[in-house]
Amino acid sequence: MKLPLNRSSMLKLAIVGVAFVVIGFSLAVIFRNHRQNLPAGTEGHHGTGSETAADRTDATRTSPDSAGAPVEGDEEEKVNSIESVQSGPRLPETMVVPVNGVVVAEFGWRRDPVMDYWRFTDGIDISCLPGTEVRAALSGKVVDVERDERGVLAIRLEHAGGIESSYENLRTVWVEEGDEVGQGASVGDVGVGLLSSEGESVVRF
Repeated sequence: MKLPLNRSSMLKLAIVGVAFVVIGFSLAVIFRNHRQNLPAGTEGHHGTGSETAADRTDATRTSPDSAGAPVEGDEEEKVNSIESVQSGPRLPETMVVPVNGVVVAEFGWRRDPVMDYWRFTDGIDISCLPGTEVRAALSGKVVDVERDERGVLAIRLEHAGGIESSYENLRTVWVEEGDEVGQGASVGDVGVGLLSSEGESVVRF
């Protein structure tokens, strides 16, 4: 049996229909915004976002690889070896001064006080008296002994870790290529091939 609908009833039904459409659209927008605001990787997980973050925090705290975790035994040795690589090679000895004298030029560029021009020094110049004993700064092996056209001698030592040291402007050399020398051992004495501005001999280390 059909009920007669007057104009007032039809208007009420239309209003109710529009209200349902508006409510449905609003719910769809709210749900979409909620999905967009979720942190990446949390979709499909059960529980709240705070619980997920807490779980991650606990996992980080209990991880054996987390920063600040104590290490013992072999792990401590590994950490020490990594720190050694990061900080450069560690010398087994503390380098000693190869000759008694005064440093007159350091490694790098400097203005020559005599010639008044810039020059590059590829070592450390130590001013001392001719004949002063020259010693090995570190223990190592003699890998080269050379004499230049002026008759000035120079030796080169190889040390642990691939480090090398050289001693130039020697008058006499007391070691030969292939010799093993200890730290502080005498390797020669100072010559007169290189002179400082004060007229003293210079050893280039």
